[in-house]
Amino acid sequence: MLRSLVGSEMCIRDRRESSVTLGQEDGPAAADREPGVMSAGTTRGPAPTTGSMARVCSDPTIIDMDQIIQDMVAANPHLTEVDLRKTLWFDEQGRIEKWNLRGLGLMELPESFGRVRVAEELWLSENQLTVLPESFDNVRVGGMLLLHSNKLTELPESFWSVRVGKELWLYDNQLGERYKEQEFANVVGEVVWSGD
Repeated sequence: MLRSLVGSEMCIRDRRESSVTLGQEDGPAAADREPGVMSAGTTRGPAPTTGSMARVCSDPTIIDMDQIIQDMVAANPHLTEVDLRKTLWFDEQGRIEKWNLRGLGLMELPESFGRVRVAEELWLSENQLTVLPESFDNVRVGGMLLLHSNKLTELPESFWSVRVGKELWLYDNQLGERYKEQEFANVVGEVVWSGD
C-alpha cells in the first residue's frame, strides 16, 4: 500500500487500483460503516501495514509519505522504513497524530520532510541534527515541536514561517544567543530554551 499525506490528512492508496479506495477495509466490520469512513481501530496507533483502506482525498496535492520515509532512510542509512513507520501514530480520522523520531540517531532530514503535517506532536529531539532543510518552514505541527538535544548550530532563514500550535523546544543545541532574541510569530506557545 502507498501512504500519502493530503494537507493534514493521511490517505492510503491501493497500488493494485492506482486510485484512492473509498472506505474499503478487509473483514466483516467494513460492511457496517458508511463509505469513506474507517473504524477507529484501523488508524489509532502505529501505521497500518495491511488491508485496503482509505479516506476520501479531495485535495489534488497528494504528498507521498512513502517518499518522505524513503528519503529519510537514504539520508540516515542506519534506519529502515520499518523503524520509521513504527514511530507514526494516527488519530481516528487517519491523520498523523504524532511522529516520535526521538533518539533515532537522525543525522539529516531530507527536503521532502518539509511536507510533513502532524496534528499533535513532532518529536525530533535527542538526535544528531546539525541543520534543518530549507523546506522545514512548510512543516505544520498542531501541538508541540521538539527539537531539543540535537547539535543544531543554526536555523534556516525560512524557519520563522514554521507553524507550531503549542510549544517549540530548542534547548540543548548549539544555537547562538541571537536566536533567543528572535520573535517566533507562528509559534502559539512558548519557545523553550532551558531544559529545567
